[in-house]
Amino acid sequence: MPRIFTCMLACTLFLSGCDTALEKSDYVGGFVTKNGGCAKKGKTSVNYKNKKIEVRFFCFLKECANMSGDMQAAGYFHLKGQGASYIKGRVFNNEAKGEWFLNIKNENCSGHWAALKS
Repeated sequence: MPRIFTCMLACTLFLSGCDTALEKSDYVGGFVTKNGGCAKKGKTSVNYKNKKIEVRFFCFLKECANMSGDMQAAGYFHLKGQGASYIKGRVFNNEAKGEWFLNIKNENCSGHWAALKS
């Protein structure tokens, strides 16, 4: 019986890791893959402070992409990664949304993302 309890506790702590990162984000939402063999959907977190932005994608409870950079005028941003990878969008008062093209686990994929202020 103690072994079952320990296993259940360990699983709960493991699965809550992604949610903890998302709870501390300014905006929380999700992404959808339109093209490519990546995860068809996942979670997105956006942190924004002092005209700096960080966008994180979570696939299967694990961070699978992360980009950060400067915000442009009127809440627009275009973050560039290695090769042709990018995450772009706009931050509004209560929501943020945009598009992305990333290489995740050697798969080129693209889609849309959206998040609400948390």
